[in-house]
This record gives sequence, C-alpha cells and structure tokens, in this order.
Amino acid sequence: MPTQIETFAAGLQDATERRTVLALSKVDLFQSTLEVTAQTTDAEFTAAVATYDGYAQQTFTAWFAPYLGPGQGWIIESPLVIFAVGVVDPVVGNLIGGYVVRDAAGKVRLAVTFDDSVDMSFAGAAIPISAVVAFPVG
Repeated sequence: MPTQIETFAAGLQDATERRTVLALSKVDLFQSTLEVTAQTTDAEFTAAVATYDGYAQQTFTAWFAPYLGPGQGWIIESPLVIFAVGVVDPVVGNLIGGYVVRDAAGKVRLAVTFDDSVDMSFAGAAIPISAVVAFPVG
C-alpha cells in the first residue's frame, strides 16, 4: 500500500474547518444501554438520551484554536461543560455510557463512550466534559 502523508498545513486547515463547524454544537449524554458503533444513527442516540431528573442538553459555544499536540498533530478542544444531578437524589436516575456531539445544524459529529458507566442517580453526581478531536499529520 502506498504511503500517504498529511502535511502540517493541511492538518491545520482541517482542524480550523472542523472548529468552525463545531461552534455552538450540542452535547447530549446517552444511557449505558446503547451499544455505539460507527453505524449508530442519530435516532438511536436520541432514543437513548439521558432522562435523569434535571437533565439538560449542554452547548459547546466556541472551541479553542488548533494547537500542535505532542506526537499527534493538530488538536481542537471544546470548552468544559458539566452535567450535574444537583443537591437532591433524583427520583429518576440513569447509568450514562457516554456522550454525543451534534453540530449547530443537528448532524452527529462525534460520539464518545466511557470506559465505565457513570451513575447519575444520586445527589452531587456530575460528569465534566471537554471534548478533544485530533488531526494527525506526517
């Protein structure tokens, strides 16, 4: 198979374009019952969205400018959002399996599964999220 190389300039352009697309992107948690693959549809993410008491979708307003990550190429990173249960035990709780990011137009752009499910069924439970997308070069 021939060698393919992404240049630094092309990687930066890709990262910059994706950063623009992801401005004002929406973030939803999904329940651990969803088995995520490359073929998982938006409808499946929507059907599995978190339903714990007080759950609210979050927004990544503006992503940080691309930077060169050590040994990875260009990276863009979202601002931090925090999903929290609150100070009272919820009547409805969930086990959370990960999160999905949709661009401002509603198109799924990224899905992340957690190594272990997160229990969002007790007061004080929270999930801080800062998404990272890498654009390899070389």
